[in-house]
Amino acid sequence: MATDSATAGLVYTAAIGIIVFAVLYLIFELIRNRHPEIFQYRKFLSENSGKYPELVDENGNFPEFVKPLPSRKFLGWLGATKQIKDDEIASTISFDAVMMLTAIRNKTIFFFSTGLFAAAVLIPTYATAGDRSPGVGRLSMSNLETNSWRFWLVFVVDFLFVYIFLFYIMREIREYTNRREQYRAQNIGANYVIAVQDLPKEVTSAEDVRIAFEAAFPGEVEGVQMVYDSKLLKKKIVQYTKAKNSREKCEWTILNKDKRPQHREKMCTCCCSQPVDSFEYYSEQQSRLEEEIASIQDAMDDKQIKRCPSAIVIFRSKKAAAAASQVQVFTTPADRFKITRLDSFKAVHWPGIRKTRYADIAFKIHTWAWMVVFLVFWGIVVAFVAQAIANLSNVGEIPALAWLEPLVTASPVLLGFLEGFLPPIVVLVLTIIPPILIGIFVSMEGIPNGGLMNNKQRTMIFIFLFFVRFIYVVLAGTALTHLNTMLENPTAIVDLLAAGIPEQAGFFLNLLLASCFIGNALALSQVVRLVVQKILKMLFKTPRQKKAVYAFGAAFGYAGMYGAGALNSAIAIIYSTISPLVPLAACLYFLITYFVAKHNICYTTHNAVDNGGSMFYGHVQVNFVALYIKQLCMIGLFGLNKAPAPAAVSVINLIPIIYCHIYVIKRFQRLSWEGSFQYVGPKSGDMDVNPDYVGKYITPELRKVPHGIPQLRDIPELKVIREDGQDMETGVTTTTTTTTTKGIEQHENQEFYDAQINTNIET
Repeated sequence: MATDSATAGLVYTAAIGIIVFAVLYLIFELIRNRHPEIFQYRKFLSENSGKYPELVDENGNFPEFVKPLPSRKFLGWLGATKQIKDDEIASTISFDAVMMLTAIRNKTIFFFSTGLFAAAVLIPTYATAGDRSPGVGRLSMSNLETNSWRFWLVFVVDFLFVYIFLFYIMREIREYTNRREQYRAQNIGANYVIAVQDLPKEVTSAEDVRIAFEAAFPGEVEGVQMVYDSKLLKKKIVQYTKAKNSREKCEWTILNKDKRPQHREKMCTCCCSQPVDSFEYYSEQQSRLEEEIASIQDAMDDKQIKRCPSAIVIFRSKKAAAAASQVQVFTTPADRFKITRLDSFKAVHWPGIRKTRYADIAFKIHTWAWMVVFLVFWGIVVAFVAQAIANLSNVGEIPALAWLEPLVTASPVLLGFLEGFLPPIVVLVLTIIPPILIGIFVSMEGIPNGGLMNNKQRTMIFIFLFFVRFIYVVLAGTALTHLNTMLENPTAIVDLLAAGIPEQAGFFLNLLLASCFIGNALALSQVVRLVVQKILKMLFKTPRQKKAVYAFGAAFGYAGMYGAGALNSAIAIIYSTISPLVPLAACLYFLITYFVAKHNICYTTHNAVDNGGSMFYGHVQVNFVALYIKQLCMIGLFGLNKAPAPAAVSVINLIPIIYCHIYVIKRFQRLSWEGSFQYVGPKSGDMDVNPDYVGKYITPELRKVPHGIPQLRDIPELKVIREDGQDMETGVTTTTTTTTTKGIEQHENQEFYDAQINTNIET
């Protein structure tokens, strides 16, 4: 990298990031009061609760919106967001939400305190050591001479940080355990239900499963649902849904364009294929498919509906469910039989619960195979491309790349922009798609619980990002920064890491600032969601389609947020004493992220399922991983810089880390997942299971499709009312509208829509 390009790049990243954030923030302030269907989405759902029966939980409760609502004033959202307490978020929104915000808030506090201390002690230590490194490099360990006495001061600060961070971890895990026990104390389906996979061959019915569990827990089994699979029913239901959507489109055309659509049943346009009335055609198809689906469901033919080696058991008490999930009921080998706690019936991962043990193993191998492919053939390329841009000055000296010389010599401003601002943007953009694909591959595994699937997705995302955005970046940056030395002596990479790891602090500073300003600005402004919804509204017109449009982008991505946040936290922990500016940048990132995430969670998003904040436990494990890597890096850096005494003493730091890690796993892992007897045992206010839970966990293909064909005028239109009373859909201040049908016969079942809506909406 050029002499001052690291410093210049940091300035450009901060300047451009602040400008982008300011522009998008102004857009946010201008549009947030005009689009309550986005920026007050939870209130929008509450106002249209009658149109969203699928959002009602197993106890008949509809999602609430949080108060106070943001005011219309400039920065009014910030004041309202700050007033909302954690307990209110836990009770009104979800435990997932409160634990996510707890993680971000704790990171802000930790990096603020440690960052200030490190800056006060280590920045003067590094800055006064000489001029070995230029620009911001003077404020990092790379500016120290080998075998300097100053490495002892670095060791002391690092030693203190280890114990401060362990104290912080123990405090976090206790807070998490308390929240999980509150979650396990709730009277919700997740606390009464387990999934049983890989049943023995002799267990062939729900009664067999009931008898087995009743033997261990007499009088505690409320019901059993066997898990089934039917390709025929899936095909018929897809056809039924398509016919229903096509009929509604035709009906909308009749109501709004005063014409009856027609089409030909066959693709040819000759006289042998006469046009048919589309509305009548799809109405007949819908009725016929409804009857066929009901007939297949009633027959329960083994050739058409296959029984899977899995079952869902609903218990009468939380205590029995907690105990049953931890015992071996059947006598089959332990590696063949698996019991898992389930969350809400909406969170059952039906493709996963249907899979056999061997299919699950095959898909796990498939996931890891693709992970290796992405890491080797995508991650390495991305890291080297980004670092090649960050080191144009060195790369341009290669004869084969001499054509880059005009960029290197054109302008210091241009070079600083290319080498400083562009590389982290390249890394951020080019590492978006693989985590999405990895998440899809994880969903193909035999994981029965949506919460556990999200946990696995979070872990895989973190592993990918950690290798690509950290390990590969450090290795590629070290190799390209010292390119001439590497070309002369390729084996010098180990010695070069002593200078290379601290030198990459500039890259990670730019990465944190770009995520802080640009990433949070996009999340707060919701511009992508707004633009896509505008486009979809022009394409889709029926009430059912509009529901799907409003739902676009309305779910908060906890797995992705945990993965990215864990990576940024790990980088800040590792570099906390190597470059004190990194934890300060991380503090700024987590501070802004906290308020943006809290605003979005409380007002602009809704997740149908609460997994009880279970992803937080993996976040704690990532903290330990970061501490291990930090200590190994410090031992290596001390050794490579010819400071053997600090390197040897640093090994002592691994002892408390290992001890605390083992203690957390043994003491809190099961307790946080299952809950204690104090919460799941009998107590005042406790109740037996709601008997309706048994019917909620039926295989989706066996659920009866709604009977009858409704008229579109009987499906209520969604109302989007601004605070000035104007309807966003019609543009007028009215409360009711009357629509006249043309050529459509009144159907007897006018309450069809309010009774049930297929949750798998196809648009």
